[in-house]
Amino acid sequence: MMLLGDSLATVFFALAALHLYWALGGRAGLAMALPADGERPAFTPGRAITFAVTIALLACGSLLLGVSGLLALPVPASAQRTPCILLAGVLALRAIGDRKWLGFTKRRKGSRFARWDTWVYSPLCCVLALGIVVLLVP
Repeated sequence: MMLLGDSLATVFFALAALHLYWALGGRAGLAMALPADGERPAFTPGRAITFAVTIALLACGSLLLGVSGLLALPVPASAQRTPCILLAGVLALRAIGDRKWLGFTKRRKGSRFARWDTWVYSPLCCVLALGIVVLLVP
């Protein structure tokens, strides 16, 4: 289970690094990361929100290291399970989508984001959610 926890955490840390790059003003890959109506983004998150996502992704990665026993957290192991279950649920819901912009149920399908979402982002959310559930099974 340590390898699974380490692998899951690594994905979250890599995503955190990417979001930090964007929060600091980087632009590479941003067009593929934002839902778009044609080529125009549906929204443009500010630096503060992007930095907040960075912190949240770091927290998720750290939590997964804690659950797998690779990082000592100042929280009892029993209290780490609930946030992990919630995280898996959020990832599963993200994969399913909002029936408009995101996930497998999206209706807006012509943009670069939509293609990446179908083939990379939504499947990744499924794999991460499943991995977290497997990590939590005793």
